[in-house]
Amino acid sequence: NVADGKVVQVAHDIQETTDVLPDGKHATEIDRSAYDWGTMFGRPYEDVWVIDVKTGQRTKALEKVRYFYGPSPSGKKLAWYDGTNYWSYDIATGAKTNLSAAAKTNLADPDWDTPGDMVPPEGNAGWTKDERAFLAYDTYDVWSFSADGKTATRLTDGAPSGVVHRVLRLGSADDGVDLTAPVYLSLNGRLTKQSGFGRLTSGKAATVEARKKHELAPAGSTQ
Repeated sequence: NVADGKVVQVAHDIQETTDVLPDGKHATEIDRSAYDWGTMFGRPYEDVWVIDVKTGQRTKALEKVRYFYGPSPSGKKLAWYDGTNYWSYDIATGAKTNLSAAAKTNLADPDWDTPGDMVPPEGNAGWTKDERAFLAYDTYDVWSFSADGKTATRLTDGAPSGVVHRVLRLGSADDGVDLTAPVYLSLNGRLTKQSGFGRLTSGKAATVEARKKHELAPAGSTQ
């Protein structure tokens, strides 16, 4: 810390991963030491610590997490998946929010055929730029989960035609997805294996009215 001329130890274990968050005030450190047995046999878990980079104070934010996705664009929130739902952790308050509680869909990978104690998710596109929502996938579509966990909106309509929609990240993933600008999508026919691209032009996320304005190219073509 230049202002007070002090050096603060942030990392606890040189073998683990430590990242300073975008706000510059906190860092996260992964701790897998309690789960060596599970890691050996394909069931890896980790604890996530939050460190105040000015004081070095450490707080165990998350315990026994398998799918951890790091910070939001501002560094104020952390995200992870527990095998059924996506969650967020507020660094300032310590509050945990079930982001996908309102989603009436299965977020797990339906093709996962490896025995284990948890099925991985289909994946996600991360936070929106304004951090008002977290974007994640089911088998076919892109969903928007509000930051308070109260609403879940399907932004695409791939299930009826069997077309898998996924967000294409053309810029830095750290900046979040800007839903006020066109968002480009990859399109893949789950059975036909045809592929193409689409453009999500809702202008604003999480409204049924906006979904009617989406311009989605069918599999095998480009729009």
